[in-house]
Amino acid sequence: MVSLGNFTNFSGGTLSSTRLTLFAGGPAATVQFNGADIVTLAGAGTGISLIGLNCHIIDEVGNDALRHLAVIGPSANLSVGFLDFVTGGDLTINGSVGLEDYGLNTSFTVTGSLTNFDPATKTLTGGSIGVHDDFSGTANVIFRFNGADIVNNASSLNLNTPTSKIVDQNGLDAFRNFAHNLAAGSVSFTDHNFSSAGAFTNDGTLSINGQGLPTVFAVNGPLTNFNSATKTLTGGVYRVFGSFSNMSATATLRFNGADIVHNAADLTLGGTGTIVDQASNNGLRNFVDNTKSGAFTLIGQSFTASTDFTNAGALFLSNTSQVFSVAGGHSYIQTGGDTTMGDSMMTAANVLIQGGIMHRGGTINGNVNVSRGTIAPTSGGGGGSVMLSGVGIIVVPGSYLIPGRIT
Repeated sequence: MVSLGNFTNFSGGTLSSTRLTLFAGGPAATVQFNGADIVTLAGAGTGISLIGLNCHIIDEVGNDALRHLAVIGPSANLSVGFLDFVTGGDLTINGSVGLEDYGLNTSFTVTGSLTNFDPATKTLTGGSIGVHDDFSGTANVIFRFNGADIVNNASSLNLNTPTSKIVDQNGLDAFRNFAHNLAAGSVSFTDHNFSSAGAFTNDGTLSINGQGLPTVFAVNGPLTNFNSATKTLTGGVYRVFGSFSNMSATATLRFNGADIVHNAADLTLGGTGTIVDQASNNGLRNFVDNTKSGAFTLIGQSFTASTDFTNAGALFLSNTSQVFSVAGGHSYIQTGGDTTMGDSMMTAANVLIQGGIMHRGGTINGNVNVSRGTIAPTSGGGGGSVMLSGVGIIVVPGSYLIPGRIT
């Protein structure tokens, strides 16, 4: 046991500028200080981690210091692991709560109201809740609060196994009616499947990650960000990452009618990540236009456009194993924005730079015509050169910058 006596970082029910980490796999780990009755965790760097059943923070007569905990302030953190943590009443989370199982069942129960949740609009706001099973992958790790039925999300939520859950007091899945990830919302599912009850809207950040298991985020009604008439995806951030080493650990975003021709969203595909329609057709099979507001990133996978591909936004290719290509006889046309090669390869009959910048080192197979804009092989970090193979013609009607070399 560590006794802090009169602890100056604690005053008026508020603990600040302090991190207390207790780990007890066997004998008890205890911190004691006078008057310990923590109502609020406040400020950056303030956090409590209780890992194990025998972890205790107590006052001078042995009372639990967290018996009246009501507020986790911005930038403050509370983490628990292989224990059942229960609040004494209402709780406000403006900072973060993390559940780390360490291979054993773990739960966090709010006995009163989670004040971040509005039961009238069924909207969760503010703060961050992470429910993680990082060791066994089979332990039940559960965050529980009364009335949990999240239809609209404006907080940061992270679940990373099938047995990581957010539930109500009756054990019902809090995501059973999840329909709208608001602009301030961030949702990350790793090895954790989701299937919507109907339509879904993503205006925030949606991350789907398959690290050990196939992971599917399925929208059973329309994905309202997708205009089926214009075949345009808009709004929000989409991160779809399958494993880079385990080919069976795929990540899939599935929605009805997925056939993205025009991208006006922020879209990343990594590893075995895919977007598909209800019949499992590739949702990018006709993708040929990355608009001014669009960002398209490939990490560890290649892409082939069915015809000419136009980029007015941001295209990022991450490494040498990737090929971005267009169908034979067709062109890659950059009208604005930027193309970051990332030492990868681009194959097209013609690469037409009509605006913006193409930068970083890489290999271009095809004819290059620079009418406006910039080719800067070493711009934005990373050296190397752009190599023009095949016909290898470069036409430069205007001026451009080549800090590296073209051969």
